[in-house]
Amino acid sequence: MVAILRPSVVALGVVAVALGVASQIHAQAPSCEPIGEIRFVCGQDGPEDLVVVPGSPWLVASAYGASGGLFAINTKEASSTRLFPSATATDLLDRQAYSACPGPLHGEDREHFRTHGLYLKEGRRGVHTLYAVHHGGRESVELFELDTRKTPIAITWIGCVVAPDPIGLNAVVALPDDGFAATNFDPRQPPGGRGGFSSALTAGERNGEVWEWHPRTGWAKVPGSEAAGANGIIGRIDPKTMTYTAIVNQPTNERLSAATVAVQVGNELWAGSFRGDRIARYPSPANK
Repeated sequence: MVAILRPSVVALGVVAVALGVASQIHAQAPSCEPIGEIRFVCGQDGPEDLVVVPGSPWLVASAYGASGGLFAINTKEASSTRLFPSATATDLLDRQAYSACPGPLHGEDREHFRTHGLYLKEGRRGVHTLYAVHHGGRESVELFELDTRKTPIAITWIGCVVAPDPIGLNAVVALPDDGFAATNFDPRQPPGGRGGFSSALTAGERNGEVWEWHPRTGWAKVPGSEAAGANGIIGRIDPKTMTYTAIVNQPTNERLSAATVAVQVGNELWAGSFRGDRIARYPSPANK
């Protein structure tokens, strides 16, 4: 079952998500043709997270699959371009902001830039900062400048913050002092570990928590944030007024399963998944 929930307020906190097991994934990619009112943008690689780029027709999608990357989605044309790595992407390390960053990504980490949670911090005059959780030779939050004044949008890598061992990052959200908060979903296993999720995670134990990073003080665990499978995180909590409403509820099928994110695009909801090759476009119930 693919279920998408909408919070009635912007909430701060950690979200532990239980994902259903999909039906068997076929070796051959399923058709990109619509299913009734549901349309698709294919050519993705596990679009686990999506962010809307304000003042533009663009979305940015992460790529949790083996090929990795960051994808720019033109919502007017329903077309997709690999934004990073690419021939047009550039590197310009901000040494003042990210002095401990060892430098730009190289080799396998760059070519197969496996990305997870995303956050876009709105800037001025169409230039924004993108935070991307990265799994690879270094477990890190990688930072980029997005310039929407250019077509297609231009991307520049500007720095990184490497996570302490054994944090296994998932989601990230910017903080006011140029720092950020991130979730430790499942601590990384030592080299030679059994792989897959930890036994603590699958048993529903409190295996992770929220961490903060600040430019002056570095990393620190947030007291009292322990959770089982600490997953998404967004800013500004109001638990007294926060409620949830189901707005899309569709059976799991070979086209899309295990949805992990949904964003509003015009009169539609665009949903991504940590597996598969597509973003699904659902009509917004408010416009039916």
